[in-house]
Amino acid sequence: MMQASALIWTWHPANLTLDALGALNMKQANGKAFTHAALVDARGELFASGLLVDQMVRPGYARLADSVRLKQYREVLNRFTPEVLRQSLIRVVELDTKRSPGWPRLARETGIALLRLGVYTGSTPQEMETLWRQLRVIYAWNELIAPACVNGFDADRMSGVDARFREIILHQAFNAFSHQWDAGALPAFQWMMTQPRESQMSPALRYPLAEALLHRGELGHLRDVLRDDENPEAEALRACALVQEGQWAAAQKMFEPALKALRQETGARKQLLPETILWMYPLCLLAQQTPNHLLLARKFCITESGSRNPSALDPWGAWVHAIDVRLGDAALNSHALFHTGYSPLALLWFALLRAWLGPKVVPAVTDKRQKDLRQKATITAHEQLRACGFTWLDTQLTAADEVYAGGEAPENCFIGGGAQSWQTVLASLRALGAPAVAPNAPDKATRLVWAVTLNDDGAIQEIRPLEQKQGARGWGTPKPITLAKLANSQRLESWDAQLVLAIHARQGRSRDYFMDRAAAILALVGHPSVVMSDAMDIPVDVVAGTPDIEVTHDGKRYVLEVRPNLRAPPDARHGYFPDGSLEKREQEALRAITVVRDSPQRIRVVQFTPAQRHAIQLMSGRLSIPDEAQPELQQTLESLAGHFQIQSDHATATHEMDADPHLRAELSPAGDGLMLRRPGLPFRLWRFTCCRAAA
Repeated sequence: MMQASALIWTWHPANLTLDALGALNMKQANGKAFTHAALVDARGELFASGLLVDQMVRPGYARLADSVRLKQYREVLNRFTPEVLRQSLIRVVELDTKRSPGWPRLARETGIALLRLGVYTGSTPQEMETLWRQLRVIYAWNELIAPACVNGFDADRMSGVDARFREIILHQAFNAFSHQWDAGALPAFQWMMTQPRESQMSPALRYPLAEALLHRGELGHLRDVLRDDENPEAEALRACALVQEGQWAAAQKMFEPALKALRQETGARKQLLPETILWMYPLCLLAQQTPNHLLLARKFCITESGSRNPSALDPWGAWVHAIDVRLGDAALNSHALFHTGYSPLALLWFALLRAWLGPKVVPAVTDKRQKDLRQKATITAHEQLRACGFTWLDTQLTAADEVYAGGEAPENCFIGGGAQSWQTVLASLRALGAPAVAPNAPDKATRLVWAVTLNDDGAIQEIRPLEQKQGARGWGTPKPITLAKLANSQRLESWDAQLVLAIHARQGRSRDYFMDRAAAILALVGHPSVVMSDAMDIPVDVVAGTPDIEVTHDGKRYVLEVRPNLRAPPDARHGYFPDGSLEKREQEALRAITVVRDSPQRIRVVQFTPAQRHAIQLMSGRLSIPDEAQPELQQTLESLAGHFQIQSDHATATHEMDADPHLRAELSPAGDGLMLRRPGLPFRLWRFTCCRAAA
């Protein structure tokens, strides 16, 4: 019974084993033919001894355990001639066809049995095609090659396998090995490594073999396999080897011509190589830290995702989202970088991206169920990698978890972690004007006044238009005016017309308008008629500002802190809007804008540029630097001087100039009065307001 079950090879029900026993004319020990009852008893004994195992997803289906399956299969091949076995399996197929005319119920199982028998007894693909047409098997044989011949790879019989079948089997085995981390294909890899190197090895085998060597970290063997091969696929694999060695710039230099050549050859823009190779290109770009490299990686990942706005929950979309978060262009999606429902490779990507952003940006999972699922998935991935011998990939997964927990990054890891992370941050920071002011408004009987409401953290809560009329006693009380009326008005001053451009109709509701607060606050810079909602009688000057970096020294370390800091994203449960909507864009833009109330008559609009957001993201708002790093800190501050106001009494000035003994003053309109602004060195401002009559 074990031999008949081994001949079927894959999962199958008891009646298929009984058909095979009858077709082979195999008898019980008492010389009688097998009955269903005798078969059930025999199966029970095999189940009890662990030699037969159930298929969990299909009750009633079973196969021999891996420990005895290949041995029993070899024994049945030695006991019967290939022709007898082939005719017996054909008889089994015919019996199944009679039970269910026109649609064999077990065509997949019998197809796998026929294909394995034909391949390992020397049949050619043409002979297999003929047999398939004769039996009208509904599954194409090339769809069954993996379960038939890769699972239970028989190295002893590979010498007798047809050369075309041999190449197909090995290609399928390497695909399962490198792309699915299936240790069941390891025997095929081991057999391939024992064979003499063929100078004219087919690319269908050469490149998958080289990829398997790459994942195992056997770079010497990889370069030996690719010797004298100048094709773009080989160049890309060599670039991956440079990534493993930490030669990021050299890897990029080798990757890009290879990808360009593949685009020209294939006419395709994406999926030029397997994902298991392609991901190392953005990896080497992220390792170089500069905004230009990050943007280049972002563009590549968007192309691979196939969408301009990929979901942060998708594997390639996770790369795009992580880069956006690092650059300060997006708030973290709390559901991203933890999903475990994709391939094992995606799990590795998510772990690496979490570590790259750091625990301050990506909070740890607190939900017990989600935490347990992720831990189980990580343990399974480690087991798969170690079973395949993929030491480099396993090291990267381990390093990602250690760095995310605050540990040290290993050598040649693209993530900087532990106590020396400040060096990576300073290197990234080193690699990193004002809007025009509208003229003063002329006298007019009616004007628009814009009332601004701020939260405590400088977020813009509301910008409300008001209409104010001038009478015999001066300007009257401002009264609300609807956005719909303004949106359709054609008689506005130029400075008000700029704000009307920020008024939009909501999707699907033509008369329901909202104001894009991010665009509106920028249009208010220099506007002559602005007030705060809590002080409607005090005109306010709106000016553009720049964030400050304040450098202090606590005796042992320098501390860098950004003021104002980039605000935290709002709770995702509040104000949800679909991706790509005007409201969603407004929310994203508002996060990059903070309004500072310098005085009752002056507010400062700080719009964080991509470079500033990137710097703040790197610093996590506050960064500590050891004393001995003062020269590197000074170089970094010089690089940042074009993006931030640097406030420091401990670092040397970024520009030396002769002292000026004269005081400077700036006089500018401030509502009904004048503002005298006296700039002083190094960074403080003194100002007071006087009435126009006194001036």
